[in-house]
Amino acid sequence: MSIKRKLPNSNLGRQNALNLAFAKQATITPGNEVLHPQTATRLTTGGPQYNTALGDVALAQSNLSNHTPLKVVGITNCRTYVSHFIQVFNLGVARGKYLAGHRSLYMLPVDSSALPNMTTDAETVLWAQRIITGDAARITAGGAPMANPDTMEVSTASSNANTLFSVQNALSETLKNKQQQVDDANPDADKLISRIWDDVEAYYGEDDAEGMRAHARIWGVVYVTEGPAAILTGLVKDALGNPRVEAEVIVVETGAKAITNAEGRYNLLTTVIGTATVQATYPDTTPATTTVLIADHAEEVTIAVGDLVV
Repeated sequence: MSIKRKLPNSNLGRQNALNLAFAKQATITPGNEVLHPQTATRLTTGGPQYNTALGDVALAQSNLSNHTPLKVVGITNCRTYVSHFIQVFNLGVARGKYLAGHRSLYMLPVDSSALPNMTTDAETVLWAQRIITGDAARITAGGAPMANPDTMEVSTASSNANTLFSVQNALSETLKNKQQQVDDANPDADKLISRIWDDVEAYYGEDDAEGMRAHARIWGVVYVTEGPAAILTGLVKDALGNPRVEAEVIVVETGAKAITNAEGRYNLLTTVIGTATVQATYPDTTPATTTVLIADHAEEVTIAVGDLVV
């Protein structure tokens, strides 16, 4: 069975590798240095910096997720007022109270009473503004005032939706920028992890192969086998015990991924040897993580993972 080193290919995997190495480095006493001094210096600064960068992403994601329900309510309210305004105007046209030709002032088709498309947030905000501007022009042209709703009500809903929409866009842009900062930091993180692992393997290189790997794993080095795989099985559920359908489950060290079924269960194939970090994620929830120890094995094995709650 061939066992080889596997560098992380996910942000969480990089963070895990750096944190394990940072923690182990903190226990090293003078005269027993494992890492080259330059590597140790880079780890001392680079590890915390990478943690900060990922923390910034998590905070930006949390801020965006927390604001999203507020934005949805605001946009939905605005869409309701715009829809009701147009419907009431069309009823007035049918009764002869309003002129069909005045639909053009709202940028609506003159010969149609259909509601405009307001599928997206931007479309909803746009049509609210068209209603406000168009109704002012209609009143100036001699049209009768609208009521239930009137333009003041539409304007209030529009102003609130605009504010929430703008904040949402700003939060989304912040998250995008924070994610880009992590993406930009990843090449240096990969080089640092590779250098740490090289130093560790060189230091323990006189041990037998399994002894060297055992020491190296403590520093965060990940080994995978090209032989039989391990199948990780488990359940992902919410805080009430209900199954999480289509939650994503990954092995942090390698990025191997599975999606839960209708019962919240998954089968995840991995070739990691040693400690595997299993993480479950679900939109707008806090990820859940656990670890499982996978020993060297000659045949395919199935390992049960504890329930993950997200």
